[in-house]
Amino acid sequence: MTDEGSDGSERTAAKPQGAAAADLRRRRADVSKQAIRDAVATLLRTEHPATLSIPAVAAEAGVSVRTVYRYFPTKQDLLDDVAEVQSRRADAIMEGRGGLFENPGEYLVALWSDFENDLEAVRAQHLSPLGSAIRARRMERFRADLRVRIDERHPETSDQDRADLTDLIMMVLSSSAFLDLHTRLGRSGPEAARLAWWAARAMQKQFATDGGIRARPPLVERQDTHDER
Repeated sequence: MTDEGSDGSERTAAKPQGAAAADLRRRRADVSKQAIRDAVATLLRTEHPATLSIPAVAAEAGVSVRTVYRYFPTKQDLLDDVAEVQSRRADAIMEGRGGLFENPGEYLVALWSDFENDLEAVRAQHLSPLGSAIRARRMERFRADLRVRIDERHPETSDQDRADLTDLIMMVLSSSAFLDLHTRLGRSGPEAARLAWWAARAMQKQFATDGGIRARPPLVERQDTHDER
């Protein structure tokens, strides 16, 4: 590469050296990685992860197949990376709104709106081994925190009842519930979040009214008793 000197002569432009060269390589690598991530997200809108191919990702990203393999040695590494990025965004949303238990309704709407905007990453997290591991760790933390709050609010109920209520609330507030409400039932992210949060509150209200889950006989048994009369 050349430029023109003050005397009108051409001279070779100095190449970046040392730290400057390393920084340039890092920035180029970051650009390439992001292009690859964006390509995966684009392709996952129309393809199942099982059919995703490295050559297709490279073509969509505008990089060589070799470049894709340099940063992501296997297709699974690609899916794991997408899942991990989505998890970090979810953590950022939680921190920005004080967490699920500080502003639960607001947090869920923000989180599921983000899910809707990056549906491919949510699906990747469900299908990727690393994504599944991330979800499992997150759910364990959520379950422990939720159980503490349920124990505090309903100390008069049985331990098993409180455990059951914890798991039911986790189920309706999970990303699996989001996927069902959004992709199968056509609800937008905010609509799905409001429905899920309403269901979680309704469960807690009914739990308090009944004095637990096992405090009243199952509906089928009550109906059979009514029929006998």
